Amino acid sequence: MALTLEQIRSRATANSFQRGQSYYNSGSIVDAVRRGNELTGSCEGSQYEPYRIRVTLTDDGDVLDASCTCPYDWGGDCKHIVALLLTFHHAPDTFAARPPVDAALAARSKDDLIALIHQMIARYPDLQALVDRPQPAQQPRQTPINTESFQRELRHALRREPEWGDRTLVHTVSSIATTGQQFADAGDWRNAYAVYFTILDECLAGEDYPADDEGELAWALNGVLEQLVACLEQDDIANDDTQRRAILDRLVTAYLWELRMGGYGLGEDILPDALLNHTRRDDLPPIRKRVQALQQQYVRQRQAGMYFGQWIAEALERFLMQLDALDETDPEVTLQRLRDQGMHRLVFERLLGMGRTDEAVALLADDLTEPHERVTAFNLLAAAGHTDTAIRLARASLDAAGYEYRLGAWLDQQYQERGDREALFALRRQAMDHAPSEQHYRELKEAAQAVGTWDQLRPDILSKLERDRRYDELTRIYLQDEEWAAAWDAAEKAASGNRWGGARLLLEVALKTLDTHPDKAIPVLIRHARASIDARQRKHYAQAAAYLLRVREAYRKQGQDSTWQTLITGIRTEFRNLPALQDELHKAGLT
Repeated sequence: MALTLEQIRSRATANSFQRGQSYYNSGSIVDAVRRGNELTGSCEGSQYEPYRIRVTLTDDGDVLDASCTCPYDWGGDCKHIVALLLTFHHAPDTFAARPPVDAALAARSKDDLIALIHQMIARYPDLQALVDRPQPAQQPRQTPINTESFQRELRHALRREPEWGDRTLVHTVSSIATTGQQFADAGDWRNAYAVYFTILDECLAGEDYPADDEGELAWALNGVLEQLVACLEQDDIANDDTQRRAILDRLVTAYLWELRMGGYGLGEDILPDALLNHTRRDDLPPIRKRVQALQQQYVRQRQAGMYFGQWIAEALERFLMQLDALDETDPEVTLQRLRDQGMHRLVFERLLGMGRTDEAVALLADDLTEPHERVTAFNLLAAAGHTDTAIRLARASLDAAGYEYRLGAWLDQQYQERGDREALFALRRQAMDHAPSEQHYRELKEAAQAVGTWDQLRPDILSKLERDRRYDELTRIYLQDEEWAAAWDAAEKAASGNRWGGARLLLEVALKTLDTHPDKAIPVLIRHARASIDARQRKHYAQAAAYLLRVREAYRKQGQDSTWQTLITGIRTEFRNLPALQDELHKAGLT
């Protein structure tokens, strides 16, 4: 079995590989053991307890799997895994050869195994919980198990105050879920879902969700939900009303929990679809009751103008609409409920889906007043084959209420796709009049050139900006068009009315015109270098050095080396008591 350096290097980032080499060179890998194709070892790192590493190799020497107890999660193998692999590559004989665990345990007698387990529990008391767990082989099939031991394990893990990288809760959930899978594998599906119930009931109780920075807990719980759905796919459970509804109730709990808490990704790939797929008509009343009870809380928040409450209320209503479809509810009943709650966006979507386009358009015009709602509605209209109507409504909205950037961006895209150059030009002219900016100027220039009106239009735009004293925008427009003298003129006007903002604008112009207008640019850069020095922080000293480098370059291009030497010597002398500044100047090569 040969493991090459290239294989090891390819599995890690350059930084991890380099640091792994340092760990290997310093002999940080200890307790190295080889059990068949499995390598294990410890790496002495920054923590008191060494990190434990496990690597499984294929018969050909490729790495099949690798794990480490450190919290590294930035792509590729961590430095500790790299160090173990390098140790195996360079010095495989340092790995103590041991038989695989299964073979070692199989060679022991029952009494030996019991004694060994006692020793393990004495050293690691938490392992007692594993011994207390019910197992499929311990009782007759389908006899209800006692889940108290699982509850104790989960509550103990939930009470911990986790530090960064502490995976105790995730490991506990995954381990208990494995026990549930063992029951399922033995055909004992009722006890399998009893295990899964316990996990969900404990982890989703209360208002606080455990710390889950890496999303590992959500990933483990999603596995539990998938296993619950697998239980529903068993005929004896699916046809038992009591058992089926108990599982559906837990799936509803998980779905509503994720909506209420928001953003953890619980069930995002399977709910509510799996729930709806296994729900029968007689199951609907208790599900609907739970959803409506929660919805009322958020309807009140929505009425109070709280956006989060509005989002959840609408998400719950979408779920109720799906329940309506299962229940074959009269569509008019659904529509009236939506109208009563003022959920105009959902009414619009429902009407459009029913082919009642004229009613949907009328509602859009009268009740969907927020720009983001209108853009969503326009996209739905276009997707339904009514793009012309959507464009007409968007254009009418901008004409009536003035330019709005979200509606404008949507229309801009439509006009581009259609190749409607005249309409695109008119829209971009409106955007520039409403909110003058470098971007709007650039986009208008492109559109005006396409219709042949740019040469006539540009002087009007610049004159209006001048009259309105929009000197910031003028400056950047002149820079964009490489009219350097005009840019300086506009920037100086801006600086006269806004000392701080004008100073930053002058710096921007100076950096871009150092070659063409050094007489104006150099004094500005020197002023900013001195201002950075006055901030008295190393990062500002580094910035001052960067400005001075540009000044040196400009002076040398003009053949004014002596002027530069006088300047830099004066600065070094004046600030000789600032060692951090002197160090930054030295690193920049400013002598």
